[in-house]
Amino acid sequence: MRSLLADLLPDPMLTQPMVDLLLRLDPQALHVLGPDVAPGTDERLGLEAGTTARVLADLAVQRAFSGNRQVRQAAWRASGRAPTVEVPDFRGWSGPTVPTMRVVSANLAHAGVLAAPEGQPDAEYVTGSQRLLAPDYDSRAARRLTGEPAGR
Repeated sequence: MRSLLADLLPDPMLTQPMVDLLLRLDPQALHVLGPDVAPGTDERLGLEAGTTARVLADLAVQRAFSGNRQVRQAAWRASGRAPTVEVPDFRGWSGPTVPTMRVVSANLAHAGVLAAPEGQPDAEYVTGSQRLLAPDYDSRAARRLTGEPAGR
């Protein structure tokens, strides 16, 4: 479990409860984000403590750096807090555990206990996960399996 959560940390794909669990399992888990360069930079440049951390946080939200993973991770590491999301978005992921995670989160969204990832309606998220399980979801057989009317 620790390895799976640590792998998802930099993307960021963890909810706050997942981060809490990760930090209980490995109090040093933030190391996966890289070294905390902020305190050393402050010291070398004679800056007030926390200056580099604030600069990194500001850079990380600037449009020019939006795609820069290193800046984002350095900012998260300097903040001393793991990045979190309300709902993990596994749509673009692959690997053995991702389909399971997508199905679990889609079931929770379908049950109304979890919201779909930001910007995506619950029904669309659930349908996307159904297609993951049945790539021919639009076929008559797939609709029969889900209890939807077969139509034409």
